[in-house]
Amino acid sequence: MMLAGLQFLPAYMIYQNRPMDFYWLFPFTFVVAISLYGELYNELRDLEGDLKAGLRHTAILLGARRSYGLMMLILSIGAYCGFVTIFLMGIIPTWVVWVLIGAALGLYLLPMYHPRRRRIAYALHESFQKPIEIAGAIALGAHFAGPWAWAAISPWAIMLIRLKLF
Repeated sequence: MMLAGLQFLPAYMIYQNRPMDFYWLFPFTFVVAISLYGELYNELRDLEGDLKAGLRHTAILLGARRSYGLMMLILSIGAYCGFVTIFLMGIIPTWVVWVLIGAALGLYLLPMYHPRRRRIAYALHESFQKPIEIAGAIALGAHFAGPWAWAAISPWAIMLIRLKLF
C-alpha cells in the first residue's frame, strides 16, 4: 500500500461527493497493482546484480519465472481495475484517455523503442513501459492544465473568430 495506495486514497476520498462506499476499491487497486507491477519489474531487471550482492527480495525468493508470472497477474488485475475506474466509473474524463492514447502511440511510433541489453521476456516490458509513463504524464498535465488554458485562451479565440482574423 505504501507504493502508491496510501498517497492516492486520501486524495481520492477528499474529492468525492458521495458517502463512504466501496467505489474507492477499484481505483485504489488500480494504483496499487500498477505500483506493484513496477516494483516487480525493477526487481527482475536487477536480479543478476542483486543475487551477486546477496540481497533478498520477492524476485529472489520466488525466482525469475514465478516472479514474472506474478508480475503479469498483478498487471492483469491492474488493467481490469483501470478499465472499471476509467470507463465504468468515469473518474478520468474520456478526452484525457484519448490524449494518453495519442501520446503513447506517438511515443511508440517515433523512436520505436527496443530492449537494450537482454532479450528476456520481462525486458520487452521496458519498450512499452516508458512511453506509457511519459504519455500518462502528458495526459495528466493536459487534464489539470487543459481546462485552465482553455478558459484563458477561449475569450481571445472567440474575439479573433468574430473579427475574422483567425
